[in-house]
Amino acid sequence: YADGDSAPLRVLDAPILGQVRTVAVDPVHGELATTASGCCLIGFALDASGAAPWLHLLDWGGSSTSVTQLNYPASLTYLAASDEIALTDRDIGSPFAPKVLVFNRTDAGNTAPKRVIKGDLAGFGGWLGGIDWDAQAHVLLVAANTSQPDGSVSARILAFDDAADGNVAPLRTIAGVAHDGVQIRFEHPPPRVHQVIADMLLAGPRIGRGGGQAHRGGGYQRFGHGGAA
Repeated sequence: YADGDSAPLRVLDAPILGQVRTVAVDPVHGELATTASGCCLIGFALDASGAAPWLHLLDWGGSSTSVTQLNYPASLTYLAASDEIALTDRDIGSPFAPKVLVFNRTDAGNTAPKRVIKGDLAGFGGWLGGIDWDAQAHVLLVAANTSQPDGSVSARILAFDDAADGNVAPLRTIAGVAHDGVQIRFEHPPPRVHQVIADMLLAGPRIGRGGGQAHRGGGYQRFGHGGAA
């Protein structure tokens, strides 16, 4: 277990990676999934290092013939039960609608997503940050954000069935005026807040409707209501 000023065991720095923002690990198949060049979904061997070759790469969705719908993924997670990758993204053209795309882990090239969660019923607002998967509940947890006129950002945690597709409403939503809930660092792009939420807030139907507001100046997002972190 690394501690302090420790050197990494391996460094994966393939030129295609560009600015890596998120990773997901698949220990069963020995793979690591991440983003490539800010636009694409790529998979490497879990023990890859240096300029290692990739195993599979999904293309950017901005060409006239592309069907991947990939644009600028913010976060991704691995769904072990179905061997899929789910990620948060947004449309390429205005109004840059936020969405969740789900692919098979091994999808490559110009392959359309298996499922797309998108639309007004989803309650995604302006953009999406973190995403994670609750293996026991078979639920996708998504961090959604909306900019407010006063410069603040209202934040919501949305729970969807992991088989959800289309313009669907979440199963549960944590949102509202912030009180003394969980406090999470807010950065650009937003961090992967989902594991904290999965462990502490979305464990089941006992979850109530609580706080959720972020302020850019303060540098934090607050989620939840009443519970201490």
